[in-house]
Amino acid sequence: MDKIYQSYYTESADIVKYMVDSLDITDGCVILEPCAGSGVFIDAILSENKSFSLDAYEMNDDAVKLLRRKYSGQPHITIHQSDTLLDQNLLYRIDTNIGFDRIIANPPYGAFQDLDKR
Repeated sequence: MDKIYQSYYTESADIVKYMVDSLDITDGCVILEPCAGSGVFIDAILSENKSFSLDAYEMNDDAVKLLRRKYSGQPHITIHQSDTLLDQNLLYRIDTNIGFDRIIANPPYGAFQDLDKR
């Protein structure tokens, strides 16, 4: 998407379907999408017609605006503008075992991290 974030979005419907099918979503699942991008995985999860809650994280301002517009009517989807590697609330959830049933994401494809962040 841009050189700052070195974003790579999944555009293959086959890959999206494979990834979502692999989640084996059941009613009541709590799902983490740590780098939501344009929401292609969220869209596919919505098409499963299951009850779930989803926390989506994204750093890119434009992507966050898009996600908030797309899912504004979905109270079970929460959009966070944050770096999942450094987000204190997310780390607290993990540390206190208030975790997630499923996680779906593209891997962070080599985005540069400055020395302080590393």
